[in-house]
Amino acid sequence: MKSLNILLTAIGGDIGFSVYKILREQNFINNLICSDISSNNPGAHICKIFEILPKASEDSYLTALENLVKKYSLDLIIPLSEAELRYFSKNRIRNILNAQILMASQKATEIGFDKYATIQFLKNNRLSYPRTIKIKSGKKPYSYPCIIKNPIGCGNKATFIAENEEDFNFYSAKFPGYIAQQYISGDEYTCGVYRGRDKGIRTIIFKRELQGGITGHGALIHDARIETLLVKVAENLELYGSINVQLRMNDSGIYIFEINPRFSSTVLFRHKLNFKDLIWSIQDFCDEEIDKYEEEAKPVEFYRMYDEFILYK
Repeated sequence: MKSLNILLTAIGGDIGFSVYKILREQNFINNLICSDISSNNPGAHICKIFEILPKASEDSYLTALENLVKKYSLDLIIPLSEAELRYFSKNRIRNILNAQILMASQKATEIGFDKYATIQFLKNNRLSYPRTIKIKSGKKPYSYPCIIKNPIGCGNKATFIAENEEDFNFYSAKFPGYIAQQYISGDEYTCGVYRGRDKGIRTIIFKRELQGGITGHGALIHDARIETLLVKVAENLELYGSINVQLRMNDSGIYIFEINPRFSSTVLFRHKLNFKDLIWSIQDFCDEEIDKYEEEAKPVEFYRMYDEFILYK
C-alpha cells in the first residue's frame, strides 16, 4: 500500500484515541495528523502532529479542513465525531479537495443517524425491532417501561426511562421531538459489520455490559441467528464500509434498536481479535485487496481500563 497522509479528528474521544493507537502501528502511514476542538485532552499531547479544528456546526469548519488538506497534502480524512459524520452525510460530502473522507455509504448514514428512520427501515425489511412512536404524534407507548430518546442524538446522551404514564407525560412535555421506544429486556449485544467493494460481509458479535455509556466489559460470541440478521441489514442498507449494530436478545427473539454508521468504541477490541474493519476500509480506499478475516474461535472476554496522564510543564 502507498504511504498515506491521514487526518484523524476527535482524537480526544474514546473512539478517536482507539483509532490512533491502531494507526500508529501501521507501516503505510507517512504523516498521521490528529485534531480536536480543544487541546485539553491527552491525545493532543501524545500525537506528534496536532491541530485544533472548529466544531462541525461552525461556518469556519469546512475552510479549516481545506487548509489542513493543503498544509499536509492529505490523502484521507477519518472523521470520528458523530457531529462531523452527520455534517458530511447531510451535505453529501465525500471528499475535501483531494482528500477522501472515510465513512460508511450514504444510505447507511442517512438511516443510521435517524433512530426513527432506523425503525422504519427495519420494519420495511421485516426485521425485528422494538415498537416505537414519535412523541409529537400524540400516541401512547405500547407498554411501560419505555425508552425516551432523541431520534438524532449521539449514543446514550439524553436518554431516559419512563416507568409509567406519569413519567411519559413529563418527558413528552419536556421533549416533544423525541421518540418513545419499547423497552426490550434481555442481554445486549454490539456487533461490527463490514462490507467492502467485493460485497463480502464480515461480522463480529460482542455480548456486552455498559460503563458510562460505552462497552466496559464484553465477551466474543458466535451466534448464527445474529450473523444472519446482520447480513440482511448490510444487504438491505446497500452498505459499503463499517457500521455498528446494537441489539437485545431474549426468549421472544432478537431486536435491533440502533444502527450506528461509524466506527464504534469497540474498534480497538475488534482489531485485536482480527476484525480489522478500520484497516480494511483504508485498504479498500487504496484499491488494495483487503486482508483475510481469520475469526477468533476461542472464548474471549475483554475489559476496558483507563490510563492516567500527567503533563509536566
